[in-house]
Amino acid sequence: MIVSRRIFGMVTALALSVSLSGLMSCGKESPLGSVDSGGRDTIGGPAKDSLPPQPVIDPVLTYSDTAMEAYIEWTAPWDDSPQETVHHYEMRFSYTHAFKAAWDIGIVIPDPPVPLAPGERQRHILRYPLRGRTLYAAIRSVDEAGNRSSVDSVASVHILGYTLSGRCVDVLTGTPIEGLAIRIAASAIYNLTTNSDGRFSLIDVSPGAAVATISTGASSVLYHAVKKRFDIVDDLEQKYLMIPFQEMQLHEELYRNILTLFKALTRTSSVDMSTVLATWTHRPVKCYIPSYVNVNGIDYEAEGRAAAQRWMDVAGFELFTFVDSPPDTGVTVHYKSRSQMGIQIGITRHTDGADGHPIRDDIDLVNDMPSATKLYKIFMHELGHTIRLGHLDFSDFIMYRGTPLPDDITEDETKVVKLLVALPSRIDMAIYDESNP
Repeated sequence: MIVSRRIFGMVTALALSVSLSGLMSCGKESPLGSVDSGGRDTIGGPAKDSLPPQPVIDPVLTYSDTAMEAYIEWTAPWDDSPQETVHHYEMRFSYTHAFKAAWDIGIVIPDPPVPLAPGERQRHILRYPLRGRTLYAAIRSVDEAGNRSSVDSVASVHILGYTLSGRCVDVLTGTPIEGLAIRIAASAIYNLTTNSDGRFSLIDVSPGAAVATISTGASSVLYHAVKKRFDIVDDLEQKYLMIPFQEMQLHEELYRNILTLFKALTRTSSVDMSTVLATWTHRPVKCYIPSYVNVNGIDYEAEGRAAAQRWMDVAGFELFTFVDSPPDTGVTVHYKSRSQMGIQIGITRHTDGADGHPIRDDIDLVNDMPSATKLYKIFMHELGHTIRLGHLDFSDFIMYRGTPLPDDITEDETKVVKLLVALPSRIDMAIYDESNP
C-alpha cells in the first residue's frame, strides 16, 4: 500500500546510515525479529496500515410497496488507492433520526455483501421494514487491517404505513351515513368525515394501538357515539353499525334513551358482568309449543303461538318458527303441576354454549291456569326471555319482574327488540356511548 511503501523507504534509508556493528552492539532482538533501537522507528518488516479506506458517500434507499422490501444502493469505495478493493462492509439501520449522528445506536445488518471493485454499483435488500416509519441506513467500509471509514452519509426513505378505512351505516336501516365525525388517535391524531357512501379512509398509518371515535358530526340524524380500540398490524377495513338516538316513552327519568333500556334489558351495561351481547346465531329460532288443553279449557298451544306471533308482529321480524318436536337448538315449552312449579307460574331456563351463545331454552308453565288472557301475558313474558331480554322493575313493561303483567308489549320494548335483531349475534356493547348525543 502507498503508506506502507513510504514508511518502508524511510526505514531502509535509516538502516543504510547505521553500521551493522553498531546495531549489534546497541540493539536487542524483539519478539517479532526486528531490532528495538530504544524507542526509535522499528526496523524489520513493513509498518502496519493505519489509513482508513474511502467512505461510502452516495448510499440511496428506496422502497417497494408491492414487494415490501427496501433497497440500499451505493458505489463501491476504494481502499488506499483507486485500484484497491476494501476488505468488507459494516452496515446498520435504524428508525431513529438520531442515527445520523450516532452510528452505535443502529441495528447491525447481518451478512452484508462482499465489496465489489471500486466504482461498481452495489445493492442490498432489507426485507419487511416497519411500516409507517422512516428507515435510516448507513455503510462503513473496512480494510484488511481493520481500519474503518467514517460515516459521511446516511440514507433514508419513508416506508408507507397501513391503510385504515371504514364504512358507517345505520344499524336499523342499513343505509350509509354521510357527515359523521371520525377521530382516529394512533401515532398521530386524524380528523375525518364520512362521505356520501358512509366511508372514510386514512393512509400511511403507523402500526400500534389506535382508538376510533365516531360521533354525529354534520349528520342529519343523531347517533350514539362509538369508541373502538384496536391494533394496527395490517391494512384494516371495518364496518361501524351506528345506533340512532331514540327517546324513551316511559320512565325516561331512569332510562335516558332506548340504548340505555337496551343495555338494561340485555344485561350489557357497564355495571353488568359482561358487556358482550351473545344471542341466537340463527334466526328464526325453532320453537316447540306442545298441544295441551287444561281442565279449565285453556288451549296452551294456541295462547303460546299467539304470544310468539305478537313478538314477531311488533319486531317486524320472524323471530320464531314453530316445530312439531323438541329441537336440539331452540325453545321447548313444558307444562308442569303446581307441586312441581312451587310458587312460580312461569320460568325460563337458559342453556348456553361455552361461547355464551344460546343453545336451548326451556319454558316451564304451571298447567292449571284459569285464564287464557293471563296465560297469554305469561307466554309473552317468558318468550321475551328467549329473545334474551331480562327483567325490569316497572309494571308497565311486559318484562316486569312481578305481577300483574300489562296487556301488551310497550313501544320502548319493541324498539329494543328491533335493535337486538339488527345487531350481530355477537358484539361488545361497550363501544356505544349511552349518553344523549
